[in-house]
Amino acid sequence: MSKFSDKFVDGMSLVAEKVDENKFLGAIKDSFTIYMPFVIVGSFMSLFNTILCSTTTGLAKWIPALEALKPIFTAANFATLSCMTLPIVFLIGLKLGKKNNVPEHISAIMALASYLTICPQIVSVVVDDKTGTASGLPGAALGSQGLFVGMLVAILASQLFAFLMTFDKLKIKMPDSVPAAITTSFNSLIPIVLTLLGVSIGGYAFRQISGQYLTDWIYTTIQHPLENAFQSPAGLFIIILVCRAFWFLGIHGDLIIKPVRDPFLAAALAANVAAVAAGQTPSSPITYGFWVAFVALPVALPVCLAIFLVSKREDYRAVAKVAIGPALFGISEPMVFGLPLVLNTTMLIPSILSVMLCSGTALFASTIGFMPCNTVDVAFGTPVLLSALIGHGWQGVVVQIIGLALATLVYVPFMIIANKQAEAEQAAQN
Repeated sequence: MSKFSDKFVDGMSLVAEKVDENKFLGAIKDSFTIYMPFVIVGSFMSLFNTILCSTTTGLAKWIPALEALKPIFTAANFATLSCMTLPIVFLIGLKLGKKNNVPEHISAIMALASYLTICPQIVSVVVDDKTGTASGLPGAALGSQGLFVGMLVAILASQLFAFLMTFDKLKIKMPDSVPAAITTSFNSLIPIVLTLLGVSIGGYAFRQISGQYLTDWIYTTIQHPLENAFQSPAGLFIIILVCRAFWFLGIHGDLIIKPVRDPFLAAALAANVAAVAAGQTPSSPITYGFWVAFVALPVALPVCLAIFLVSKREDYRAVAKVAIGPALFGISEPMVFGLPLVLNTTMLIPSILSVMLCSGTALFASTIGFMPCNTVDVAFGTPVLLSALIGHGWQGVVVQIIGLALATLVYVPFMIIANKQAEAEQAAQN
């Protein structure tokens, strides 16, 4: 490899190492991984409302009694998806508490309480056509709209609490005879007070200066523009390019981008579900279900198909026979490390273009209105066709088949090149 290539590999490896070691990104990644099953369940609650309880699109159209089940599914959806910011904030505080060697559950509650101090605590209500206010937390602060400021406050509050816990003078000393749990509570009492006051004062000062709650300002100024950028073709292709670049070096690209990617995917799904609940058309195509069906699946499956179609290399065909099973479920490691695709310059271009082509086709299909935006999340490992059907209906199946076919065709000429390379190597040995 050239000196430039060596420096590039070293630089990317250093970035991956720093990301992996960063405790804040690690806490965010772990939190979303833990909460992902609840996101999937929440999206299915919305689906049940549509196919069972709706009097226009569901079975309730013919069996009116099913409409009575709607509050059950709505409540479950609200508790899991519409309130996702609260458990994510709690989990980030929990993970950072463990990393900072302070009481984990106190750190988690500290993060959650700190976030609530900067949230609006009044809501608008309408009674008999008259508008007023009442005590309560607005849905925007609980759901995806509060996600980014919640993560930020969770990190700041957890770090401040951990810093204050390092001062022995702030700890209330208790006799050795006092149970450990009570001692821990008293040791953390003053740091809790100072942390909560610090965050609350900061939130109040920001509101007095700007005239806005911090949650509203960050959503309008930072989060919403970033979400729009992520939902664009350029945003999608950039994050895919970064992911594939790490995979090329033998580094798990999905794990590297996960802390940045997952908050956007979760926010997009929550926005789609909220739009459906409000009787609107969902407009955020790139969700986790989209990623599973149109980004993860095209990584290895088109390679296997192209090998079976045109490859004459026995080593490639042997790997494809082993890798085809996992590839049907979006598991690419057997192909990535078995062929290998790692540091395989011949397959670098198609490994990027195939994923971009498949995901770009799906994004185009959503943009023109052929394929509906995802409102039901799909777990990683859901097999080909089923992943598209669950997330995007029969239209998703059609789009996935077209995308995989195009991605396979991208690999075909490069497999022919690999055939010639093998023939040249064989001739050189003879």
